[in-house]
Amino acid sequence: MGKRVTITDLARITGFSKTTISHVVNSTPGARIRPETRDMILKSAREHNYVPNFFARNIIRGRTHFLGFLTYSLEEACRTGELIGAEEACREASCYLMIFNAGGQDQKESDVIEDLVQRGIEGLYASSLRAPREAQDRLSQFDIDLALGQQVDRDFAADCVFDQTDRGYHQLCDALRQNGHWSVAFVAPDSGEQDPRRESARRIFREHDLTIQEFTVDSPQAMHALPWFSQRENTPTAIICSYTPLAMSLRASLAISGVRVPEDLSFALVDAVRGLGVETLQLTQLQWRSQECGRLAVQRLIKRLYGESETAPPYANEALEPYFHYGATLVQARERVSA
Repeated sequence: MGKRVTITDLARITGFSKTTISHVVNSTPGARIRPETRDMILKSAREHNYVPNFFARNIIRGRTHFLGFLTYSLEEACRTGELIGAEEACREASCYLMIFNAGGQDQKESDVIEDLVQRGIEGLYASSLRAPREAQDRLSQFDIDLALGQQVDRDFAADCVFDQTDRGYHQLCDALRQNGHWSVAFVAPDSGEQDPRRESARRIFREHDLTIQEFTVDSPQAMHALPWFSQRENTPTAIICSYTPLAMSLRASLAISGVRVPEDLSFALVDAVRGLGVETLQLTQLQWRSQECGRLAVQRLIKRLYGESETAPPYANEALEPYFHYGATLVQARERVSA
């Protein structure tokens, strides 16, 4: 591998000063460069594979345009589109996103915060923080702005954009009760982490006087161990499944086992993945707006960091309405007869 060509090398090759070359390759606003000089420098830069030193340029400007993305589940951040939304907002603003996964074993949140501070980020978006005030206190010591994808007290000095989780589950529970459902199974992938949305589901199901049986599976094969495949006693009247690929596998397994949807068992999908058209017009589904949450929160963060206005707007505490589709897979509950 040859030596990287520097701006000094390019100055020697072209005969122009480093200042003139810097103005050309960095498109310096207001720089007066003759068109023929610009063309000559750019042609030479291409011929010698010259690439501007990104880090040196940002040190001179005093900005890195690096933002951090902190999550406790990288898989979930990708699956829900939250990471996509954050990355799109960064790309539109010519910023760069550094990903930090805090979901590792024996890893303290404070240690992760220290690590990202050392990476030179100027702002941080976190899906959720276990100790948001402590994290913000530490970040503020380095003038690092924070935005969150979770709800915090209204006096919290950060933009918070999050899903109306409770509202979504209330809508789903209302639909279940209106159809006479009393016993529901909740099937979710085994993530190894506590899921705040699952905790909301438990609380709201109790408020609606619904009995909920919870099951976690780590593979499609493990679904055959679920009780209603081997026995028909105490069978729930409806199944709620979290995560689209898991729902696809579960419905296929039910069909193979002779359990019909919705004739024998109503079925609903929570946290549907965009882009996977699995009976989207027929399937009862509850979908969070995680991608939009990530995008809006990071857009607000970028505006605070690089906006032209000297007076920052009030911090947002914005809850996004979930999407609930009442489909054909949720019907009036049939009376169960023990086998």
